[in-house]
Amino acid sequence: MRVNGIFQTAMSALQLVAPVAAGAVLGALNVVAVLWIDVGTALLGILLVLTIRVGPVERVGEPKHFLHELADGFRYTLGHREVRWVLAFFAAVMVMAAAPAFLTPLMVTRTFGSNVWLLTWNEMVFGVGMMIGGIVVATFSAKIVRQGVLMITAAVLLGGCSVGLGLSPNLGVFYTFMGLIGLLLPAMFTPSTTLLQNHTEPAYMGRVFGLVALTQTLAMPLGMVIFGPLADRVKIESLLVVSGLLTAVFVVAVALVPTGRQVWKERAGAPAGEGVAGPGPARGVAE
Repeated sequence: MRVNGIFQTAMSALQLVAPVAAGAVLGALNVVAVLWIDVGTALLGILLVLTIRVGPVERVGEPKHFLHELADGFRYTLGHREVRWVLAFFAAVMVMAAAPAFLTPLMVTRTFGSNVWLLTWNEMVFGVGMMIGGIVVATFSAKIVRQGVLMITAAVLLGGCSVGLGLSPNLGVFYTFMGLIGLLLPAMFTPSTTLLQNHTEPAYMGRVFGLVALTQTLAMPLGMVIFGPLADRVKIESLLVVSGLLTAVFVVAVALVPTGRQVWKERAGAPAGEGVAGPGPARGVAE
């Protein structure tokens, strides 16, 4: 949980600092020099990866074609209640999060003005919120709250913040809710990642997180297929309110199903097999 929180903090810091650094480099050097910097940092990354020692991981079956591996991941996920629940929860929230994620810059332009600094502050407030949220999760959350409780609470509050964005009477209130969304995102993503790690057998870890990556790739664009065209017919403020309410209602509903109750009652930090709902190493697809 702490390591995932640190990872979220680092990613947030990079998203905040990297564009500024890139702009400074592009302003001082030509494109060829910038590309050589890209090559150098790639080599540095490769050298760092070479220093990481990965212990042997037992593999189920022989390596197969990518599509067969993907199908194995689907079968494993569908056969394990907790993994299936967390991934479905994550996918649904990501779809509904498309409205506040992609439509808020458009709302700023349409409602508050098209000055560049308005959008810049929007991104900066969000990025700073994510950094602070990642630090808080990495420092305190593993000690004081269950992973499932944190994930569900953060998702409900994210829905509430989306409603707040839609009802914001001025730019100050709008930025406050954007900062809160950034603060809450690590509180949802970090425990969801940790829960998947705790409930997935090592032999299937790569395949399950391949599905997580596929979900991230597809969920928010799918949300934009829904909310994007509506933004030209319905006020963005109304779309943010509706998506926020739907998120909160959905999260509360799935938290009350039996698997959801097992997940949020699980002890924080309990490895698979030790928590209330942990599928120990011997539990198979038939479960």
